[in-house]
Amino acid sequence: MFVQEATPSLNELNHRKLFDKAPYIGALFDLFLPNHCLICAQTLEAGKILCETCLNKLQALTPTGTYKNSSSIEKIYFYDYYDSPLTELIKSYKYGPHKSLERFLAYFLSLLLSYWELNGTIIPVPSHIASIRSRGFSSVENIVECCRKTFRQDLEMLPIIRRKGNYIPQASLADQNLRKENAKQSYIIVESEIPEQIIIVDDIMTSGNTLEAVASLIKSKGTDCQITGVVFVKRGR
Repeated sequence: MFVQEATPSLNELNHRKLFDKAPYIGALFDLFLPNHCLICAQTLEAGKILCETCLNKLQALTPTGTYKNSSSIEKIYFYDYYDSPLTELIKSYKYGPHKSLERFLAYFLSLLLSYWELNGTIIPVPSHIASIRSRGFSSVENIVECCRKTFRQDLEMLPIIRRKGNYIPQASLADQNLRKENAKQSYIIVESEIPEQIIIVDDIMTSGNTLEAVASLIKSKGTDCQITGVVFVKRGR
C-alpha cells in the first residue's frame, strides 16, 4: 500500500475545527440536526465529514497505473479504476453537491503528483457554465486550486481552457464517435504563452476524448510542449 502522506492528513481534513472551539454546538447539532457522512449518509458525530468506513476505504487506496492511447498526450496517470471509493467521493462532491469534499480530492491529487514525480503547469478541465450555475463551482478547477493552497504551494495553474456550446455531458453519450465529436466541439483556448511542461487534470476518464481534445487545442498553440494527463479514476481495465 502507498503510505506517503500529504500534509494535512485525511484524518485532519475530516475534522471540523469549529466544534473544537465550541463543543456545546456539536452537542446541539447531534441532538437537533444529526450529521451524516457526505458519501454514504451514515449518521456520525457533528465534528466529522466522512464516517470511519468511508475514510478507511479512501486511506487504503494506492496510485494504480498509467495509460497511453492519445496522439497528443505523453502518458495519462490515474489513481484508481471506476469501482473505487474515489468515484463515490467525486459523485458526492459534484452532484451532492458538497464543495467541502474538494479538500479530500485535492489530497489525492497531491499524492498522485508526488507518487509519479510529475512536474509541470497544471491546466484543469473546466466545468460548463450550466454545471457551475447548478452546483455553484467549477469542480476540477476548484480541486486544483485547493491542492495548491493546502498541499502544493509550488503548483502553477493556468486556466486557459474554456467550455463552449450546448451542455452535453460526455457520460450521456454511449457512441464513441459522438463522444469524440462532442469533446472536440466543447472547448476553446484563451490566448496565452504555452509552457514547455503541462499537466492536464480531469476527474474521470472513460474514452480519453476530453483529455485528447484539450491537449490538441494546446498543441495547436505550442507544438513543442510536452503534455501529461492526470485523472482520479479510469473507466475500464
